[in-house]
Amino acid sequence: MHYDAIVIGAGIIGLSTAYHIKRKNPQKSILVIEKESSPGFGATGKSAGCFQGFFKSEISRKLAVSSIEFYKDIERRAKYNFKIRWTGFLWLLNEKQYEEIKKDLKEMKAYGTEHEIIDNEMLMKNLKVRINVKEDQDAKIIGLNNIHVGLLAKYAGTISVESLLKFYEKEFMKLGGKIIYNHKVNRIIIEPYKSLNIPEEPYYWQEKRIAGVEIDGKKILANKTIIAAGGWIQKILDNVGVDSHIKPLKKNIYVIKAKNEKLKEILYAKGFNREGCMPFTIIPHPEVYVKPEIDEETFWIGHGLTLGNPFKVEREYLPDLKFYEKNIYPVLKCYFPQFKNTRPLNAWSSIYEVTTIDRQPVIFEENDLIVVGGGSGYGIMKADAIGRIASAVFSGDKWAKLYGDIKIRCSDLSIKHRRIEEEVFLL
Repeated sequence: MHYDAIVIGAGIIGLSTAYHIKRKNPQKSILVIEKESSPGFGATGKSAGCFQGFFKSEISRKLAVSSIEFYKDIERRAKYNFKIRWTGFLWLLNEKQYEEIKKDLKEMKAYGTEHEIIDNEMLMKNLKVRINVKEDQDAKIIGLNNIHVGLLAKYAGTISVESLLKFYEKEFMKLGGKIIYNHKVNRIIIEPYKSLNIPEEPYYWQEKRIAGVEIDGKKILANKTIIAAGGWIQKILDNVGVDSHIKPLKKNIYVIKAKNEKLKEILYAKGFNREGCMPFTIIPHPEVYVKPEIDEETFWIGHGLTLGNPFKVEREYLPDLKFYEKNIYPVLKCYFPQFKNTRPLNAWSSIYEVTTIDRQPVIFEENDLIVVGGGSGYGIMKADAIGRIASAVFSGDKWAKLYGDIKIRCSDLSIKHRRIEEEVFLL
């Protein structure tokens, strides 16, 4: 069995990569291998499903905006309903945070990034948020700061992850691509470029390449092997001695029902967007986010990253309810007292991949192995651009053409020749 390319992983980035390689190279044979029974069964399907184009760095803007515009266009042409809601992103900033980004906001105006500074009066009146948390005894113990202003990014919102996955899966298969589910890769095959047909090859002194994979005791060979397995990327690469600088973490999402009028007032907060609901809201450090789910009248509560979270792949990802009770809930109820005495209706956990260098995607090729990943919580909103860049790397192109005729140098997202500006707006 031999293919032009094997893609390991059928998450959003793996499927986008496979789709764009096949779209650009219709004559090539492309196989996707996924260990689960359906696409996006790992981190993709358990993500919050949010997007934003509000970034300081040029590369972040290009990746996110081109992808979002592509999704918009597909939905506009009525090919798929991605259920895009323009809720906006609202950062609730303390005084120190605001002072640190004031200069960045001035620069970003020149790029056309639409945002609005929301004063405390509107935050209290419309969102019912507590501004002066230092009055609260628990807030003093935790070390929380008062809210100084709100920063509302309008080019942001939520999207149906399930619909996105279906789009890439269906369109890839329409082009003649092949996907096999319920198959786990047992090992990556290393072979010499020039075989001498002697036992135990390859030897240390031979030039080697990644030649494919083994599943169920069978070899599947390929001209290029693409690892797009999300949080499992480095575990796979450790066996062949390649460092992606992508590490696995665990993240949780908790669902709270808007079961009373006070919570519904927050959910259906007016004046922030055309959807008639609260924006995706990020509480000041320590970061806790609140995502409105108006179809089911719930809030999805999640968290950022902090020192102490181990880098590891877990055998089974189960939600940590104690983490909510001891770490998330005390912060949440200080800023939103309406959540007092609420408990999760539902919760889930998943593996989370983070690029430890700069939390930007990693795309590079080494000895016929292509590594694609490191979404770092922004994989959904950047997936289409990442897939196009990976496709360009597969074809040996120096530049990738993103949706909207946006160009990007492929090597900028590599490890050896990386050129990434620091990004300020990361959760």
